[in-house]
Amino acid sequence: MKFQPTANKDSVRVRFIEGTLTKFIESQGVYELHLGTGPLPKNSTTFPRRKLVLLMRKVVYTAKQNQISSIEVDWTDVRALASDELSDFELGDMAGTSFMMAGYEHNTYKQAPKSGFTAVKIVAITNTSKTGQEGIERGYTIAQEVNACRELCNTPGGDMTPKVLAKAAKAAVAGTKATFKTLGLKEMTKLGMGAVI
Repeated sequence: MKFQPTANKDSVRVRFIEGTLTKFIESQGVYELHLGTGPLPKNSTTFPRRKLVLLMRKVVYTAKQNQISSIEVDWTDVRALASDELSDFELGDMAGTSFMMAGYEHNTYKQAPKSGFTAVKIVAITNTSKTGQEGIERGYTIAQEVNACRELCNTPGGDMTPKVLAKAAKAAVAGTKATFKTLGLKEMTKLGMGAVI
């Protein structure tokens, strides 16, 4: 999944609407995905953080169900759903993380259909504030690493050998200040790691 500040010509615009109805519509060659937000909490004009996370995930899930690979979300629409207590940076971080994590699917061991796996490839978040954009970038980075961990966790034990895991760990720390060291049988014996051995 790629985030960008401007929409492509083939992007489907996501609009948040009151109620539970979600529908994919086309009018005069313009495609829109109307996403029902559900009811607002009593005595509130915005949604709590958890509900916002679920809404951002719903955007990606619904787009995938409708085989939409490029979507456009207006930042002002997302901002209108969130409380003022949530800063633009926090909202961007939450949105970037939610979109990216909702797009993950473990397809490594599945045979691809002729048309390929359905995936949201581009998320254009338009009219984003500078701090909101910084939050989106942070959320995107965090979600990428979480998805990399999910991929490792979903790999069957027969394929996820110690050497493969060590190689993945070494690749994960490359370019950072973190250090990496593998332990062989001699090192583990010396450290008294009998249960592991």
